[in-house]
Amino acid sequence: MQTKNGRTLVATCVGGELHELAARTVADFFEMAGWNTYYLGASTPVTAVVEALVERKADMLAVSTTMTYSLSEARRLIDAVRARPECARTPIILGPVPSQRSRTCGGLWVLTARGAMRVKRCWLPSAS
Repeated sequence: MQTKNGRTLVATCVGGELHELAARTVADFFEMAGWNTYYLGASTPVTAVVEALVERKADMLAVSTTMTYSLSEARRLIDAVRARPECARTPIILGPVPSQRSRTCGGLWVLTARGAMRVKRCWLPSAS
């Protein structure tokens, strides 16, 4: 476990998404790297996620969407986060997605499992 670095991650699953292992795992890895993490759980309403980001002054949001039918709810969540001035520029990790390649767009990482490891290397210092 690394010493705390002052950064904060909020991790969650979009509304209707019950596959919470990915979000929980991401939160655990960030916490081991010294981040303060807040795991909101499965099927979290959009308003609850936005309020947690604002209340916790989060540096990053991790959103689990394992099923294709969850992508529209993920879009609703991202739009709500971007519409709120206090968290409009918060980087977002979205995944794992049913795709063969990861992509980035304006502070949003859309990740496959392999892409998540690249983001981890960028944001998390390696353990010494």
